[in-house]
Amino acid sequence: MKQEKKIINSICNNVLHQYSPSQMNDVMDFIEDKFGGGGKRPDDGWLVHETKSEYIHTDVVITGNEDYQHIVTCGMGARQMNNWMIMIDEELKRLEILFVLSPKCKLTDKDKMLLSCELTRITKYPFANDTFFGPGHTINASKEFTERFGYDYFLFYFPVEKINVYGVGDVHFIPLVPIYKEEREWMVNNNSIEWLYETIETNDEIVLIDKQREKFIPTK
Repeated sequence: MKQEKKIINSICNNVLHQYSPSQMNDVMDFIEDKFGGGGKRPDDGWLVHETKSEYIHTDVVITGNEDYQHIVTCGMGARQMNNWMIMIDEELKRLEILFVLSPKCKLTDKDKMLLSCELTRITKYPFANDTFFGPGHTINASKEFTERFGYDYFLFYFPVEKINVYGVGDVHFIPLVPIYKEEREWMVNNNSIEWLYETIETNDEIVLIDKQREKFIPTK
């Protein structure tokens, strides 16, 4: 990793789940292989390291390729959620989550820290609230994120990658889709998965954090 920054965002918890050094290396290598660009980008391999953790130890990797930039957690999958979602023949028990940005997005150091802190905050949620994440679930964006990027919530997308970590099991990688409050209101009254399918048909860039788009409210 070329650079390292630190997040101090929580008090220590007596029961802390984290990858072993070898498991961490395997997940980091997987992230670079699937989401990275082999060090071609100037910020490729930018690591945000969490110095004090609660529930899980969450590091964040910023990497990218010629198609997209990715900001990916590394640590959430070390702990199995108390509940989980079954999707076709996959059990989504352990997750890592990520943001996707356009390759031309110019992130300042402040942007990188904001996005990294946002992901780190979200990784704690299912363990602090005894719940689970999966496609179609939504979660509030922070005030700072809304002010910077304009979106109010995040919607969990479908898994895009999976790694089997030795001694841990399958860990799925799920992007977070930025959405507006009006879109979430429609989902609450209808169906978030339906919204995803309909939106993907008209805009395959809905996962991008940095590109503002028109609000999409399906008509029935």
